[in-house]
Amino acid sequence: MVKVGICGDVATQLLTAAVRERLAALGVEAEIFEAPFDQVRRQLLTSDSELQRFDPQFVVVWQAVERARERAQSVAERLAGVEALCAATRATVLYVNAADGAGVDSRFVRAFNAGLDALADRLDNLQVVDLASLVSENGRAALFNPMLYYTASMALVPEGQQALAARIVARIAALCGKEHKVAVVD
Repeated sequence: MVKVGICGDVATQLLTAAVRERLAALGVEAEIFEAPFDQVRRQLLTSDSELQRFDPQFVVVWQAVERARERAQSVAERLAGVEALCAATRATVLYVNAADGAGVDSRFVRAFNAGLDALADRLDNLQVVDLASLVSENGRAALFNPMLYYTASMALVPEGQQALAARIVARIAALCGKEHKVAVVD
């Protein structure tokens, strides 16, 4: 049984359903806790929160780069927040990195992602889920709909959330030893 917590400052309902479905398809029995909307800090930093009582093995954290801009956070402040989240839990934190896009400062995204990678190198319980490469491979226009973001706080269209869930589940499967690697030598 794998216990997974999912927290975000964006809507995570579709992501949670997709993670559940993909884990089941791999034969991984999972119990999933979805935190209320925009409760990342409260759920991870409060010792008696619902998430902390759930005691997950993995916590997916998805904080949209657009929110950092809205909250006027610097890269250093955002990274300090990630480090605090990791320090507050025994779980492996699967942190979704930032992606370039309309209205987002590309320098902020690059600096944050580089800092996040460096932090993951330092912290044993931090793994990065690469949203930036997903957006780069598929194009921002295919994955992001401004109307959905501003009306429903959905950072990705449903198809994009499915693709992100695939990356999250691949990481969980690898960390649980469910992934098989094959080397072909000619």
